[in-house]
Amino acid sequence: MSIASVNKLMAQQTMMRRVIPSSGESIPVIGLGTSDEFERNTSDNLDDLKAVLRNLLDNGANMVDTAPTYGNSESVLGKLFSEMNIQQQLFIATKISLRRVMFNTKQAGIDQMIESANVMGKSPLDLIYVHNLNDLDTQWQNLQEWKAAGKVKYIGVTISNYRDFDDMEAFLRKANGVDFMQINYSLIEPRADDVLIPLARDKGAAIVTNRPFGNGGYFRKVRGKVLPDWVKEFGCESWAQFTLKWILGNPDITCAIPATSNSRHMLDNASGGFGRFPEQSERNMMLEFMQSI
Repeated sequence: MSIASVNKLMAQQTMMRRVIPSSGESIPVIGLGTSDEFERNTSDNLDDLKAVLRNLLDNGANMVDTAPTYGNSESVLGKLFSEMNIQQQLFIATKISLRRVMFNTKQAGIDQMIESANVMGKSPLDLIYVHNLNDLDTQWQNLQEWKAAGKVKYIGVTISNYRDFDDMEAFLRKANGVDFMQINYSLIEPRADDVLIPLARDKGAAIVTNRPFGNGGYFRKVRGKVLPDWVKEFGCESWAQFTLKWILGNPDITCAIPATSNSRHMLDNASGGFGRFPEQSERNMMLEFMQSI
């Protein structure tokens, strides 16, 4: 067997990893979002969520993304992490996520980070973002101070809506030390290609993409449609993989975090991180296909 054949086989058997520019550490290209999906009563039977986490880890993925404003997802995750004893295997990302104006937002942000670390049983946490740029000046200062003190490994900022693109651009142009940017990006929300992804790349930030399925809008669009035959060329076997492989075909994207509480869907999503990704000419075909239906 040739070296090229061996490399191709290994690519099919191992989830792709990409480098975090600020450190040189690499992480798997598929992670797990938890918004809505992990909001449960902690007294409920959580075996189905344990199966999701097992499938995540068994397929070589490890990023779990959450936030204090995702209902009680952090508490549910903390219970699962403790029972499964998997905290140290995971790359845990959460957010400073203040929903209302508070008298002392600096202390409120600090209190929230302490609570997140305590609830999920890992300190320092791997990554904390300022959620949706809320109270950005104060909370970015908090994050910088926490990172300098070794209380968090990486820091970043998130948005999930086109209306926040201009504010994100303004922040990135003036800020330094941004380890991660999280942004909405998919076949039905491709606009980040224009400015934000190139800008974040040039600023040395890892790029995580949320809303790969557009909160279900993507699946409504492709419902009843048949996958084009040419996607077999890059090992695409489902509509979920179609958009995930398109996202990851952009080499600037570090990780995509589809949310699910279904273990079979976790397997399908994870498969999007194996094999080769579409080249730019193929990505153009995929985008044109989506725009035609």
